[in-house]
Amino acid sequence: MGLITAYQFIDIIADTDDKDNLTLKCKVLGLRCNLTKGLPDDDTFERQFVKDCLELIDDFTLSWQK
Repeated sequence: MGLITAYQFIDIIADTDDKDNLTLKCKVLGLRCNLTKGLPDDDTFERQFVKDCLELIDDFTLSWQK
């Protein structure tokens, strides 16, 4: 098991269809790293940080109604 998700981010989109309903669509994204090579330093991470490098780890929707 050389690969782990070293960095995780949450992308949240808020939507209101009217004044009584709020929907949050959430995606958990991660950057996979090879532990045999060590974790990336800040400079390496900054160069790798593009959306194409992030994998979808989980997604979920939260709904709230008055």
